[in-house]
Amino acid sequence: MINDDKNKKLNYSQGVVFGVFDDLHPGHEYFLREAEKRCDKLVVCITQSEIVELFKKHPPKYSLDERISKIKEYNQDFVIMPGDLILGEWSVFKKYPSSIVFLGHDQQRISEELKKMDIPFIFLEAHHPEKYKSSLL
Repeated sequence: MINDDKNKKLNYSQGVVFGVFDDLHPGHEYFLREAEKRCDKLVVCITQSEIVELFKKHPPKYSLDERISKIKEYNQDFVIMPGDLILGEWSVFKKYPSSIVFLGHDQQRISEELKKMDIPFIFLEAHHPEKYKSSLL
């Protein structure tokens, strides 16, 4: 893991974020803005509905296509790709070799996998997680 000083301008050529991004809310928008300002190109990897259901025990509110559309509406400069249907495949790193992965405060499971693969990552500070957490909304 790389330490991230919020006040220091960190500029990576390419970054990746992972998420369900169901019902895009201010917490998601903050996360995406913080990641975007730390790299030249941001790849947004959106979790497949089947994988959401596997981990969260319920399907997302919106389809993958609807979630992709919302991210595109938010920022058309993002590179958007659906996540893998096979766990552990990590095709995003084959298609978009990255300099850094930006993680949300609640993505510890992903951080453990990134450590095993020796992929650098930064946890970004949450934006009012008591208010803007998808499970609360």
